Amino acid sequence: MRFIALQVCACPRACAQWAMCYRNVPRPGEGRVFMRTLVVVVAVLAMAGASASAVTNVLYSESFDSASAATGWNVNATSSDTQALFGWDYSSLGIPRSPNTPDTTTKALRLAANIADSPGTDTPEAITLSPIGQSFSGNYQVSFDMWMHHNGNYTGHTNGSTEFATMGIGYNDTAVNFSGSSHIGDAQLTETGSGGWFSVSSDGGDARDLRAYTDAVERKAANGDVTFPAGTTVDAQKAETYYYSQLGRVNVGAEFPGIGFEGWTEWGSVGFNWQRVVITVDGNTVTWEMGIVGQDLLEICTLDASVTPFSLDGNISIGYADLFRSVSAASEYSFALIDNLEVVPEPSTIAVLACGGLALLRRRR
Repeated sequence: MRFIALQVCACPRACAQWAMCYRNVPRPGEGRVFMRTLVVVVAVLAMAGASASAVTNVLYSESFDSASAATGWNVNATSSDTQALFGWDYSSLGIPRSPNTPDTTTKALRLAANIADSPGTDTPEAITLSPIGQSFSGNYQVSFDMWMHHNGNYTGHTNGSTEFATMGIGYNDTAVNFSGSSHIGDAQLTETGSGGWFSVSSDGGDARDLRAYTDAVERKAANGDVTFPAGTTVDAQKAETYYYSQLGRVNVGAEFPGIGFEGWTEWGSVGFNWQRVVITVDGNTVTWEMGIVGQDLLEICTLDASVTPFSLDGNISIGYADLFRSVSAASEYSFALIDNLEVVPEPSTIAVLACGGLALLRRRR
């Protein structure tokens, strides 16, 4: 009897190469059975949504489960009125475990800024972190889980609730990613930044909830120096734009009754959901995607270094910023969590290499 097991090669870059592997498989009572298997390349797993770490070498990873992880990270901040807590247990606030966490751990990196209320002297604040001794070049992909929390008796947001998580590539390990607000200049502070980076507000309470930067310069959809699939006007960067609706809307009082807030968050705002954040460097372009963990990723925007030059090589960065003077009315509830971070080769590069290897195998037979 002959058994034939067929699996389809579906490389994202339309690879036409394939190879046939032949092997004899013993089966009880049937002697030796000839079995033909069509080899499936790594790209199939990637297209199916499998973690890149399952199909290729991980260039860097961090679980943030332990406070001792702090020794492996550079921390740059505008002042001491910022916070980075490694191994922080978020279960005390009723936050569910990140679905990508492989065990029962409920610990992550907690980031906050502009925490203490000092009437008359409050200023915008930011903090930026990068792993010590790391540098990445060529085509690669950064991904992590992110949870953003904010205060408010919702219809979305309230006084001081609009703060931003930041993330990027090509980082120089020294700058604070801190730009895009007139409040910074008003406070006699300097806008700074390094590489290609992005930021997102938790509450959907800003005119530009989703932002892109090259070094210290904010790039805007309306200016044409960054590509937002949502459009070419300022609305393309607003969370409430229909394009972003899949990023979430949460009935906070029902989901988190112990917090003491109630009402619905804004459509498209990322708060109170575990989001998967993905940044892909491919040639001269850097593409930012997000999506609720377990759901489809949504392309947010793309920077092109051939249009607005910036460094594609360097470290990765994560951070948090309050671009306004006002302090959150309940700063203990204004923060971002970062978990399950990894850097891998850009998936289509792996697919091309795998397909090339299969083509070589076919010629050798």
